[in-house]
Amino acid sequence: MLNPLNDRDLQRLHKAIDWSRKKLDRFRINRHAALKEYVGKHYSDYGSADKVPVNMLEMAASIYLRLLVAKSPQVLITTPHAQLKPTTLNLELALNHVIGQIDLESTLRGAVLNAIFSMGIIKLGITPKAMAEQSGFLHDAGQPFADLVDTDDWIH
Repeated sequence: MLNPLNDRDLQRLHKAIDWSRKKLDRFRINRHAALKEYVGKHYSDYGSADKVPVNMLEMAASIYLRLLVAKSPQVLITTPHAQLKPTTLNLELALNHVIGQIDLESTLRGAVLNAIFSMGIIKLGITPKAMAEQSGFLHDAGQPFADLVDTDDWIH
C-alpha cells in the first residue's frame, strides 16, 4: 500500500513513473508523427512537412469515427418478469439521462480517435464527495463520470 507521506514510497512512485514514461516514449513519438500527418500541412507550423491535395489519413479517421461512434450510446433494459417492467423502464430512462449528462458521446469520440493513432483510454468512476472539482474537471459529487485520458498523460 502506497503511503504518500512516506518519502521512500514517494520515491518509488516517482521512479516507477519515470520508468513508465521512458518505456512509452517510442509510442508517444510515433503517435505524434501520425498526428502531424493527420492534421496536415496547413494546420500550423507543427503540422505535416508534406503538402498533399487530399489528406487520406484524415479522411479514413473521420470515416472510422463516424462508423464507430455514430451517436450517443443508449441503454436497453429488458426483463421477462412483468412485475419488473416498470422498474426496468425507469432504470433505462435514468441511465440514458446520465449518459447524456456526462456527454459520453464526446468522450467515446475522443477515445476512438486516440485509438486510431495509439490507444484510447477512458477513466470511469463515481465522483467522491471530496473530489467534486479536480484538475479542471467539474463533476457532481456521487455521480458517474467518463473522462478521456490522453495518451501523453498515461503511465502504467
